Amino acid sequence: MKNIPDVILAREAKWMYEKGRGFEPIKGDMTRWRGLIPGRGEFSDRFFTVEIEMLDGFPATPPLVKMISEVEHP
Repeated sequence: MKNIPDVILAREAKWMYEKGRGFEPIKGDMTRWRGLIPGRGEFSDRFFTVEIEMLDGFPATPPLVKMISEVEHP
């Protein structure tokens, strides 16, 4: 289990539920979230699935963001 204070996880969960589009904790783990972000430019008609993981030391340590959707990138 990660060493992130509950008050920080509660604040981040509140923000994700209010602002995140379809973001949900992964298997009930409040330090790992999966959701959708809208594409821009030529991808404006798509949504991309991402995972966000809060690491030990969060918020001083930035979260790990992983693209789940396949993306063609030159």
